[in-house]
Amino acid sequence: MNEISTGDMKLAGGVRVSFSFTKEKGLVTRWKPRVPDGMSRSLWRRYTLARNNFLRRVCEEGATCLMFDAEGIQTIGGEAKQKRRES
Repeated sequence: MNEISTGDMKLAGGVRVSFSFTKEKGLVTRWKPRVPDGMSRSLWRRYTLARNNFLRRVCEEGATCLMFDAEGIQTIGGEAKQKRRES
């Protein structure tokens, strides 16, 4: 699998994020101007939307992604059905 990447995506409050994925490095997230100290609901919502959309692109190349975050566990892509479990 070749590298898959995005350009900078504007989130909220002047924060930007970009993603890249390679088989060797996995998912790499780059923040500008820096990693936020905390996330407002708006920033979190926009970040998770951007991340999940990017991971769907990665999965179109044949990968299956399993995400663990503050909202629970979610599979993206592959043959597994998407599930969400609230903790």
